[in-house]
Amino acid sequence: MDLVEAKRQIEEQKLSSFQDLKNKLQTFKSVVSTLNTESRFTVNKGEFSNNSVTDGNKVVDITTTSSASSGTFPLTVNNLATETNIISDGFATTTSELEKGNIDFTVGGVTTSITIDDTNNTLDGLRLAINNLGLDIKASFLDDGDDTNPVRLLISGTKTGKDNAITIDNSISRIEVDSLVVTGFTTTQTAQFCK
Repeated sequence: MDLVEAKRQIEEQKLSSFQDLKNKLQTFKSVVSTLNTESRFTVNKGEFSNNSVTDGNKVVDITTTSSASSGTFPLTVNNLATETNIISDGFATTTSELEKGNIDFTVGGVTTSITIDDTNNTLDGLRLAINNLGLDIKASFLDDGDDTNPVRLLISGTKTGKDNAITIDNSISRIEVDSLVVTGFTTTQTAQFCK
């Protein structure tokens, strides 16, 4: 009787082991079925390589999908988008006084006027007023090394492209020793898109 019981237990253990193996095979089959798609094995990776020895900047982003063709493709950038840069005539110091008047700044098609009065009638006052316009424009000082009037006001756009171009229409003057001289602004770089 003990021999029969021992054989029965052995057979039950074998059956249990086979059942466990069957369950594991079914789980494996299920996992393999989810992987059995071409898109999971066909992956193309996009990389950008700048061949310029002097410029290591990344100028493009590349996104690929599993349907992208493999290969090497050249990309030539002829022009980069630029912002507007405008520079004023030279002044003796940042506190040089400006004649009262108005300056109209057009940034991206939006025109805003700055009134030069007793509160801001210096070159630095104008710089602060420009920076407080809330537009995509900034003003800073540039010392060009001139013996008498080295300080210039550099006005730049903070965004590139023609849609963000800056123009200035002014009617202010600069106080010299005995005369008034119209303050001039020269555009040194125009805003443009890539071509």
